[in-house]
Amino acid sequence: MVYVCCVSGCKNTYKVIKMHCLPKDGKIRKEWCAILDRPDLEKVQDRFERKKFRICDIHFAENSKVGTNRNRTTLKYNAVPTMHLKSAMSMFEHAPTITSMDHNIDIRESTSLPRLQYSNLLQINRQLMYNLKDQDFLKKMAGQTYISLKSKKKKIEMVKRLQH
Repeated sequence: MVYVCCVSGCKNTYKVIKMHCLPKDGKIRKEWCAILDRPDLEKVQDRFERKKFRICDIHFAENSKVGTNRNRTTLKYNAVPTMHLKSAMSMFEHAPTITSMDHNIDIRESTSLPRLQYSNLLQINRQLMYNLKDQDFLKKMAGQTYISLKSKKKKIEMVKRLQH
């Protein structure tokens, strides 16, 4: 089966670039669907069905990826697509223009902008939440490392005293 990116307007395939499946977590999957303007994908819960829908790597910022062994990368648990989202851009750029007898009315601002703003706000809010969680995690790890080093230092001092 050839997997094609499910972002509107993107034609990348798995043969060209790394692809990511829809997330298992329903909340995160719902966010992806809102950002991609693909409410049809929210209902996809079955593992095999989820794996049929892929999003290529170019739609994810570098800070949403983590390195693994063997020089590979994978997405962080909280990653959401934020890059090159043509679906949101095309809604804004290709909105229809209504023509009346007297003048043209461009409805781009009135119809597409709120949806685009909502999508951007979701992305920003999610990124801020996880940046804070990442900071809390790093503080916790730093504290544990400090305690571990302090304990090792005491053991080294005790061994030195016993040697003299």
